[in-house]
Amino acid sequence: MSPEELEGQLARLLSELDGHLNPLVSLRKSLGRHSRPGGLAGRRSLEEAARLLEGAALPGPIADAAARLAADLVASLDERARTIRGEFLERFLALFVERGVTPRLLAEAGPEYRVSPFTVTIDFSAESAQLLFARLPFGKPLALDATRVVDAWRSGKEALESRALDPDRFSGALVSAYRALLARRGRSPGDRVELSEVYPEVAFALQPQKLLDEADRRHFVSYGRVEFVRDLLRLRKERGLKVGEHRVDLGVAVAGAATQRRRAFWLEDESGTGMFYSSFRLVPQATLEG
Repeated sequence: MSPEELEGQLARLLSELDGHLNPLVSLRKSLGRHSRPGGLAGRRSLEEAARLLEGAALPGPIADAAARLAADLVASLDERARTIRGEFLERFLALFVERGVTPRLLAEAGPEYRVSPFTVTIDFSAESAQLLFARLPFGKPLALDATRVVDAWRSGKEALESRALDPDRFSGALVSAYRALLARRGRSPGDRVELSEVYPEVAFALQPQKLLDEADRRHFVSYGRVEFVRDLLRLRKERGLKVGEHRVDLGVAVAGAATQRRRAFWLEDESGTGMFYSSFRLVPQATLEG
């Protein structure tokens, strides 16, 4: 066999070795990031290390050792979850009680607590908590730290109250939004329109004159769904949805609309009990009273 043919065989053998070795080198590099002190202190690092080992194709004895370590990592994750669950819930409930508030358990799965005006959903697998207002996310997910969650609840509550629109201003925006929608669609006063279409019209009606004069996005004032629902709830609480000589008549969302988050708006009371609504109209007060 010629030297050229032997060199060709050697090159093919080396290529096959690379095919076996490269994944191992990559695995070694990925696992090495977690081998330093504190490298397995967090949930994500434990999960990643377990995932890497469980999916690795390793030779004989190394495969057995890797399987045992993967099982130990999973067991550590389970123990971590139990510890965090107990410690967090104890602290979470105690901090609220110190403030004269008793969270009400809504669901074991999660779990989920009502702490008006928010619902707090807790995800122990992700080690995070989320405040919801009228079933809408309020702020970003929070690290599973009881003090941070309670502080977010307090500051969120203050923000909702301090930034709520005066009912007169909100009423005026509602009337403008409704009339604009009717005119655009050639509809008559009292006709129903989609509540999801009223919302952006209200946001537009609330923009400063400077935006209308210059049409520059720098002058745009954000008005999210949370703010819209907050102002609707305040109008309902303080004025029974009365707008001048008219009253807001909200239509309950049918099954199909209730599952479409863009169309349906959840309006709740202090306990969190409520309904989804998807349509809107203004009718004379006397009509409903009659």
